[in-house]
Amino acid sequence: MTDQEPDFSPEPEALAGTTSASLPAPNKGEPELVVAANPDAAAAEAAERIAAALIAAIERRGRADFCTTGGNTPIPIYKLLSQAPLVDSIPWSQCTSGGAMIASFRAAIPSPT
Repeated sequence: MTDQEPDFSPEPEALAGTTSASLPAPNKGEPELVVAANPDAAAAEAAERIAAALIAAIERRGRADFCTTGGNTPIPIYKLLSQAPLVDSIPWSQCTSGGAMIASFRAAIPSPT
């Protein structure tokens, strides 16, 4: 792998219940088009990549800045980021807004009716 190529190991299906050290490295190169099998797989891939990027930033700089969008589209991603195992693998206190971000994620998730 070079700085321009993403690290695809381990495979996304193998990530459930793993430690943050096992998360894929963030993409360091050009934008990448990822085609997922379905919306749930797309949300899982996005959440895992966001988690990996936040962890990598904290390891490199001691903090991570995360800006995201509103609306309904990212709700499945927020749900995954606010639940185990991802929520426990990210040191949220070192992220911009930290715990407030998790509260925002959870607030964006609609309650079951």
